[in-house]
Amino acid sequence: MVLDKMRFIYVFLLLIFSSCSINMDRVTVDSPEIGYEGRYFMTDSGSVRYDYPGFRIKASFTGTKICAKFKPGSGYYIVEVDDLPEFKLSTETGDSLFVIADGLANGTHDVSITLVSEGIFSQPEFFGFEIDGNLLSKKPANKRKKVEFIGNSITCGYGVEAAAADEPFSDSTSNFLKSYAGLLARALDAEISVVARSGIGIHRNYNEPVNNHGETMPMVYNRAAISERDSLWDFSFVPDLVCINLGTNDLSTAGYDLNVLREEYSAFFSAVRGKYPNAVIVLLSGCMLGEKEAFILSELQREIVENAKKSGDDKVYQFSFAPQDGSLGYGADWHPSERQQKKMADELLPFILGLNIWTNK
Repeated sequence: MVLDKMRFIYVFLLLIFSSCSINMDRVTVDSPEIGYEGRYFMTDSGSVRYDYPGFRIKASFTGTKICAKFKPGSGYYIVEVDDLPEFKLSTETGDSLFVIADGLANGTHDVSITLVSEGIFSQPEFFGFEIDGNLLSKKPANKRKKVEFIGNSITCGYGVEAAAADEPFSDSTSNFLKSYAGLLARALDAEISVVARSGIGIHRNYNEPVNNHGETMPMVYNRAAISERDSLWDFSFVPDLVCINLGTNDLSTAGYDLNVLREEYSAFFSAVRGKYPNAVIVLLSGCMLGEKEAFILSELQREIVENAKKSGDDKVYQFSFAPQDGSLGYGADWHPSERQQKKMADELLPFILGLNIWTNK
């Protein structure tokens, strides 16, 4: 209760009593002192473009105040400054310049701004920082552990902050950091890259026909931003662990073709393995499928694991989350609630730690 009150007061003061662009120095997006975590690309207009939830902007600065400039309507973010209470920032107000911190002690401070909504339709852009007269200090160091999450709405944290299953979906109730993936990343203290969007599948997207579907994960996986077809990702981020949580949208409605799914899933696994020959890959079966389809997906994944091991690949595993039963509530549109997502993270964490991926690193 005390922490919630502190958070409210902190955010209130930022939004009401602060302003930017008065005696402030601008720091452009190509400054080497700014760190970016996740997929992105630089635009000709001097911005950074990104789509996937979990994309993070990091900086350290000396001074008392910092502002960030976004394209209006660039989604929702969790802002962390030093050890102050984090807060959720909306860029849906029509503004472009936002106070991130003000009234800090004069010294060095760390800032982290994480996109927690999906950017496929809003196409977010970041235009840099403004600070109160001091240069940014050194860029924060990269973390030792590196994880890539490939997934769908469950990974995105779709509607996780909604109060009930019948509450309409809104970007404002999504929060990647409250998804099992965001919670796992924090528990591991890992640097991450997320390639996920709601409704996406492997051989078809949600409720689409197999022979006439939209862009599935194998079709967009090489992109830096899912909404930009020409934005090729350079795969400069090399994870130690890749978690693939796909198949729920393929199987959740009638009309799927198991043979096509098996072929497409195997091909996609091979493509990911080709990008990361030394990574541990875990195939995840989500918590939303019915008993029959959950069994089908887990068995298909186990088949891929067995075939990989027969060919000498001993760094691939399968893990099934316990199905949700409503006892922990639901998020929007029957998606996992905040408590359900935490349960998923609590299930997956010991399994990942048991793989001893980082024991000798």
